[in-house]
Amino acid sequence: MRKWTGTDTVRLTAVSRFFRHFDSQKIDKITTDDRRVLLRTWKKSTPATHNKYRAILASVFNFALIQNEDNQRTYITVNPVKPIRNKPLNNQRVRFFSDNEKQRLITACKTIGGRFYVHFLIAISTGMRKGNLLGLRWSDVYFTRGLLSIDKTKNGVPIHTSSRANTRSSRPLLPNR
Repeated sequence: MRKWTGTDTVRLTAVSRFFRHFDSQKIDKITTDDRRVLLRTWKKSTPATHNKYRAILASVFNFALIQNEDNQRTYITVNPVKPIRNKPLNNQRVRFFSDNEKQRLITACKTIGGRFYVHFLIAISTGMRKGNLLGLRWSDVYFTRGLLSIDKTKNGVPIHTSSRANTRSSRPLLPNR
C-alpha cells in the first residue's frame, strides 16, 4: 500500500474488504471465479463502483506480478482479474437541482454548520470532487478574483474555478454576506 500513490481515498477501504473476503487464502490459489463472486457481493453497487473495485482488485494482482518480476519470486504469473469485464456505464442522465431543492439542501447543510457547510457550498458552486475539497489550502484561494485554483487533481488537469456557479440565472449560488 505504501508504494501506491494518488488521491483515491477508496482504495485502502476496498483492499481491506478484499483481504477480509479472501481471508487466509493464498494469492496464487484465488481464481477468476473467486473474484467474480467477490465483485457480485456488492450487488447494490453502480456499474461505475463495480468497475472501480474491479480496477483496484486488478491493481493488487498487478502489484504481485511486478513483485514477481522484480524479486524473481513466484507469487502469480498472470492477473486473473483481467478476464473480468467492466460493466457498461450509462452516463446519459444529467439532473440538476431545482431552485427549491438547492435552497432546502443549503438550509439543511447550514443547520449542520462548520466545515461541512463551507465544503458543501464550494462543492455545489464548483462541482469540485471531495478529494479536492479536502485538499484545499489558503494558497489555492484568490479572494480578489473570486477564484479557486487547484494544481494537483485526480486526473492531473489543474482546476481553476470561479465562485460564481454556471447556473441558468446570473446570480451567484453562494449567499452574499
